[in-house]
Amino acid sequence: LLWRRLRRPPMELPERWIGELPRVTVQLPVYNEANVIGRLIDRACSLDYPSDRLEIQLLDDSTDETTAIAAARVAAWRRRGRRIEHICRSTRVGYKAGALSQGLRRARGDFLLVLDADFVPEPDLLRRLLPPFTDARVGMVQAAWGYLNESDNWLTRAQALLLDAHFHIEQEARFRSGLFFNSNGTAGMWRRECVEEAGGWRATTLTEDLDLSYRRRGPAGTLGSGRRPNRAPPSSEHLAKSAWPGGQGGGYGSPARPRRPPRNAASRCGAERPRVLRSRARLASCLAARAERLRSHVAVRGVRGAGGPPAWRSAP
Repeated sequence: LLWRRLRRPPMELPERWIGELPRVTVQLPVYNEANVIGRLIDRACSLDYPSDRLEIQLLDDSTDETTAIAAARVAAWRRRGRRIEHICRSTRVGYKAGALSQGLRRARGDFLLVLDADFVPEPDLLRRLLPPFTDARVGMVQAAWGYLNESDNWLTRAQALLLDAHFHIEQEARFRSGLFFNSNGTAGMWRRECVEEAGGWRATTLTEDLDLSYRRRGPAGTLGSGRRPNRAPPSSEHLAKSAWPGGQGGGYGSPARPRRPPRNAASRCGAERPRVLRSRARLASCLAARAERLRSHVAVRGVRGAGGPPAWRSAP
């Protein structure tokens, strides 16, 4: 992937939306996020976008003081003219997927932006994510993540390193190569039509974002626009309870310092799924053939010249 990332040039993509701006729904799924809910609502309502084209949904499944804090902040923004809806469910059926599904049924937007509670969107986020959708085949645009507390300790630095590799090497390489990659569950914008054609959000798996991505699979890539800051779990205890890779969940996200703009990722709707996913038998045969070629390659590379350094040469 690193070789592909360095070898293939970035794609040229539109930098602005042409024509009338579309309707956008920003969905904020939260569960017991009292410490960050106020910041999330304030940043979502401060997005630079026409009020008559922007709808914000606070999908609140909380069972603590989060709901009261959120209600007061929502009321304050409504008085300032923002269209924001506070949606509370009596039961957490389907958890995050269930909340997003309910929000989708009530949404008016043509595009859906999902932000977890710990993310800190910049005001121009919507205007930077929209331009790739001028291509009707693009179904999803994913922003890379930044970190408010990357330098706190070795654990936060390690998480930042791993996630940077994921966004800036793996997903970037996949996009430049026309390969499939998935949504990361937050800081990503979906074309509503794409989500509905795939069957919407489903709670049959713990990774509803990955599930939806595979159901709406196709060539994918990294587009190039913004990094959305969030906050890395600062200790092993927080990591175990978080929704970060390796965590068990516990909230609908994990908490966010802006850094230089990286790349965004876009999945194209309607294309065939990658050939390697079509058959397990075919995959096993392919892996066996590659393993045999690797053994032959290693055997040839192991030849040494008399009294000298290894004599490297390519396998047939």
